[in-house]
Amino acid sequence: MYCSSPRFIESLEVKDFLVIHIDTDKIFTHQNFSGINTNLPYQGLYKEILQRFEQIIGADIYSKYRNKIIFAISMFTIECWLLVLHCKDKQNAIKNCIDLLYKCLQKGNSKINPYSKKPKEYEYLSRDFNKRKNLIAGYKLNPSLESFVNELNSKIKNF
Repeated sequence: MYCSSPRFIESLEVKDFLVIHIDTDKIFTHQNFSGINTNLPYQGLYKEILQRFEQIIGADIYSKYRNKIIFAISMFTIECWLLVLHCKDKQNAIKNCIDLLYKCLQKGNSKINPYSKKPKEYEYLSRDFNKRKNLIAGYKLNPSLESFVNELNSKIKNF
């Protein structure tokens, strides 16, 4: 796994920050994350995932570079973050988000299909996050997006 590799450590030594993004929908079958109770409330699940990453990275390395590591852990998929922009009635969802996003996009007559996972389409769907006011207005509506923005703000403020 990259987070326990020499290359990861080299990157931490030369970069100001490293963002680790993971959609949790696939990790619970991975050997490093198996056994996590996926029925935990959001905060408990988030803490479990962070603890596993600390183990994978290694306690010494994590302790030394923790201020440079920013976790972008979307529960359960990145589509949950996009709901903030595209589905006003489903913004705080953390499960089945790709289905919810698809339905919202269809209602708006969008030709984008999130199941195809085309990078250009995701770039288009997330473009409004480039405007700080949109991110500030919406990040607290989704718990995992809020966790990411709070961590980002904390790390940058302490930089």
